[in-house]
Amino acid sequence: KWRENPGFTEQLTKSVTEFLDRKEALDRNRRDFDSSTAELAAYQNEFETKRKETAEQEASLEAARTELTQLQSERSSLLGGRSVQEFESRLDGEITDSRKRLETAQADASTLEQDKNHLEGQLAAQITRRQLEDSQLETLAASIFDTAPEGPGPDRRPVALEMSVQHDAALSEHRTRIAQLEMELSVDAANRKQSEAMIKQLSETNLRLESWSLLNQEIGSADGKLFRRIAMQYTLEILLEEANGQLESIAPRYSLQRLGSSMHFGVLDHESYEELRPVQTLSGGESFLVSLALALGLSHMAGGDLSVESLFIDEGFGTLDGETLQGVMAALSGLHAQGRKVGLITHVEEMKEQIPAQVRVIKLGQGASRIEIIG
Repeated sequence: KWRENPGFTEQLTKSVTEFLDRKEALDRNRRDFDSSTAELAAYQNEFETKRKETAEQEASLEAARTELTQLQSERSSLLGGRSVQEFESRLDGEITDSRKRLETAQADASTLEQDKNHLEGQLAAQITRRQLEDSQLETLAASIFDTAPEGPGPDRRPVALEMSVQHDAALSEHRTRIAQLEMELSVDAANRKQSEAMIKQLSETNLRLESWSLLNQEIGSADGKLFRRIAMQYTLEILLEEANGQLESIAPRYSLQRLGSSMHFGVLDHESYEELRPVQTLSGGESFLVSLALALGLSHMAGGDLSVESLFIDEGFGTLDGETLQGVMAALSGLHAQGRKVGLITHVEEMKEQIPAQVRVIKLGQGASRIEIIG
């Protein structure tokens, strides 16, 4: 029949060609779809990694904020509600006043010491002169009373008595002056003691000022940004140390290392000449291992009122080789042995065989499914 219709062959050839073109286009669309699906999965993994990193950073930031609030409260209590600048200004004023009072006290003490030495010299001279005059007076009195004639003649006793009264008055005046000097010396000793106390207080104030100045230099930014960064860097160092401890058991080939003083880190590949790789270059399996180590490290860092008792991991196991998968399972089993609940969502058959308690979701078709609990 097709021989009787010459156009039928041409039409059939055209239809077959059209069918083949459409089939090729369909195959190409399927390949594009598979490629897009793979890219979407890669983007989803990357998104999950970024989400976990964001959650970790938020947790570190919250801890840093709490610690910052405590330190600010302690600083406010220590400074009596004043700012560091006000406290330093007050200390500077007290130091200046103390130094001025110390210099004045030292000058007064030096002047009093000179006056004391001068007056002590005068007193010694007066005493020597008084002793000489007393000796002369005794000699004169002896000559007057012992050699005076018994008959009438001039009486020298009033003169001797007047000289004695004058010497007594001078001696009393010098004694009064000595008492005044002793009182001034006592005041000077008290001033010296007060100056020593002020010097000691000044030294202690300088030590406190040095400590506060150093603290202000290290973390004393007005908005607290500098302290927050220090707290976050310290938290990141602890997190990387905990994560490296986990990697030693599940993937000893890798370890995490902080990049300089930044808040980023790289992956050190011990089997590739200690190459420090950016996290953006990690494969899906490597990203899963690093994310798992960080999650386990965070669970170890939990303390105080915060307790991480449950850990759920969604997929990612299919990207691991058999040896690495066994290391991951050993680490998760160790967490389970510590009393923590570990939930795994996976399609990997090797893992299913090692998990005694399972919740299986079985598809029934047409969007329906049922749940089967094993163990």
